[in-house]
Amino acid sequence: MDTFNLNFKEGMTVNLVENLLQEFGGEFLDDHQYRYKKGKSKIEFDIYLYWEKFEILLIDFLSDLNFTTSRTTDEDPELLHINLIKNGEINHFFDDKEEYLKADSQKRVLMHNGLFEINNSAPANTRIQTVGFRISKKIIKEIMPEYLEEINTIFPEDTGIAYHTALPAELIILLDDMFKIKESATKPTPLILAKGIEILSKLFDSIISLRKEDDFNGLHIQDYQRLLEIRKKLVNSLDQKIVLNDLAMDFGVSVSKLKRDFKTLFNTSVYQYHLQVKMDEAMRRLKSGEYSILEISLDLGYETPSKFSQMFKKIKGVNPKEILPSK
Repeated sequence: MDTFNLNFKEGMTVNLVENLLQEFGGEFLDDHQYRYKKGKSKIEFDIYLYWEKFEILLIDFLSDLNFTTSRTTDEDPELLHINLIKNGEINHFFDDKEEYLKADSQKRVLMHNGLFEINNSAPANTRIQTVGFRISKKIIKEIMPEYLEEINTIFPEDTGIAYHTALPAELIILLDDMFKIKESATKPTPLILAKGIEILSKLFDSIISLRKEDDFNGLHIQDYQRLLEIRKKLVNSLDQKIVLNDLAMDFGVSVSKLKRDFKTLFNTSVYQYHLQVKMDEAMRRLKSGEYSILEISLDLGYETPSKFSQMFKKIKGVNPKEILPSK
């Protein structure tokens, strides 16, 4: 499958659109609607710019290409980037393009500031709908000042930081409303603004509640780098038992921070991730027909084939013998 990579400077969406027009084609209508259509591919950006540093972006995306974006920082810590996935799948990658951080259905909100970037990858033939906000702290102070203190706390100006969190259920209906307004309203701009402020207010309320429960944790640049190295170690240690104390010591963090940060990014525990990777590798080897169950169980650190088979069935729902190709 062919891949198209787009490079642009982060900031307001016009930076992205200008590069799309130059590198990919399409049309920019009335300076706020980007449109591209070819065969089954359809890319629509609807940009609603209300102030210099406040815009709402609706994306409806379907491409027959794998589509990646590589960004350079805007170096503007005052400008916040908030993206909510309504439908589809977006993978994120940080620094090393081979290290993908796959979004799942429970982590559909990504918030970060302008001091570093997490780039995106959209898989081919998958319809994606997102609502994005670019909003400065100055605008937050003007239109929703009651949230400014909280925003300043979670986004200090001296460091790059990002948050992955769940999409509150009440926002799903509001995101649907946004796309309905875009399609049907004769004058959508004020309605989109009203709905957008409602979404931001409810999102910020959710964040405040999560912070009170100590369940909203940001990741700095060095956290991403550390977590990717930890994940690499887990993937390369399928025959070993994972000991959290040893892992934390190896990477110079506390066990509590290791557990919290890993869950924040990958939405699972270290142990569950390691086990899932093991079983995925076991499935791959079983399907290949090149390994026996005994060989696989020993390679993955199990004392006996029966213990491996028991765990494989628990995770994958089938007995390993059922996966082996027929001779």
